[in-house]
Amino acid sequence: MSKIKKVKILSSHELELLEDCSKGDVIDLKNLDQIQLDLGIIEKEIKEGKDAVYQSLLKKEKERLETELTLKLESAHSEKLNKKEQELIKQEAEFSAYKKQVASEKENEVLKIKQTLMAEFNEKLNEKEKELTKEKTDFANYKTQVEEKHALALQVKELELNEQIIQKQIEIDNLKREQSLASVKVIGENLEKWCAEEYQKYAIQGFQNCTWEKDNDVIKWAGEASGTKADFIFKVFNNEKKEKLMTTVVMDMKSEALVSKTKNKNSDHYKKLDLDRQKKKGDYALLVSELELSSDNDSPIKKVQEYNNMYVVRPQYMMLFLSIITTISEKNKELHEEIAALKLKGEDTTKIFEAFDSFKNETLKIAIDILDKHLSDIETKTRTIQKSTESILKSTETITKIIKDNIIYRLENFNIQNILK
Repeated sequence: MSKIKKVKILSSHELELLEDCSKGDVIDLKNLDQIQLDLGIIEKEIKEGKDAVYQSLLKKEKERLETELTLKLESAHSEKLNKKEQELIKQEAEFSAYKKQVASEKENEVLKIKQTLMAEFNEKLNEKEKELTKEKTDFANYKTQVEEKHALALQVKELELNEQIIQKQIEIDNLKREQSLASVKVIGENLEKWCAEEYQKYAIQGFQNCTWEKDNDVIKWAGEASGTKADFIFKVFNNEKKEKLMTTVVMDMKSEALVSKTKNKNSDHYKKLDLDRQKKKGDYALLVSELELSSDNDSPIKKVQEYNNMYVVRPQYMMLFLSIITTISEKNKELHEEIAALKLKGEDTTKIFEAFDSFKNETLKIAIDILDKHLSDIETKTRTIQKSTESILKSTETITKIIKDNIIYRLENFNIQNILK
């Protein structure tokens, strides 16, 4: 047996012997002396893609690389996504904690301010009540000592002490009201909110054809440095569907602390209010005011003569004024309906409008005069004796109701036929 050492490679599966051999001879591929390659055949096999081993290995390697790349991309994407989710969760937790902290701090601060103000006013109130109690005690003791021997002197002293008691009670009432105003400031309530709530209470059982709107429309005319707006706008329509606007009242609310050193006047706000009425095309301008409360000539409802259709009212008489305006508007609607019928018959309706305008202005003036007179009498009685306060207040309510009912009755019974006669 001999080893074949010279061969020629014909293809991937064929070899040609270049020397004689016999049965049993061995081809040692590691120790070949001569190997001839037919490069043309090999290149042809490779180009035609017939080398199955090469293609198989190439395909497996490609699949392995694609799989590995896919896994790496998915792993990287998943890791990045998880990281972002963790960051988001952390940020949400931090924001929630911060929000709770801010809300807690704000609540504590408001509570602290309110407690401080309440403590201050309670202290002042207690002092005044102690003074009042002492005055009453001193008076009772003095009265007991001199009642039999000094009747005339006792009467004089009684009048003096009653006056002092009234003044102390006024001071206590002012402190209570100032305490109320301070509490109102702490919790965000003010005169505007009080007026809005007062209207809503009345609107539950009436004013179905009316609206109460917060004025948020700032209007700036040429030549103005900045625009202006009112606080509220009260509107009266012809029916509950609010198809046609009948009357518009432009409203401002003004108040100030009782202990304020700088006192404002109602007249400081007339020009701006009249300008707002013109901008909003309102029929009336109404200033609901707590200014000048200590004025000797204070009136619950006052006509401002310098401006067209402008009135000043105290807060507790605001709804009385709006009730009158609403009744006037409803009567005005009836007049328009009757006048429309009269025009069809060829009647002259000019004097009807003139008569009604004169009538409603006279009615408002009469109401204001009567209210001023009665309230002036009531204030005089209040200063005279404190014990009459309860009955006087009841009298005020009765008079206000009578005036309101009388005005509404006069307006509702205004008859065109009386003018045409």
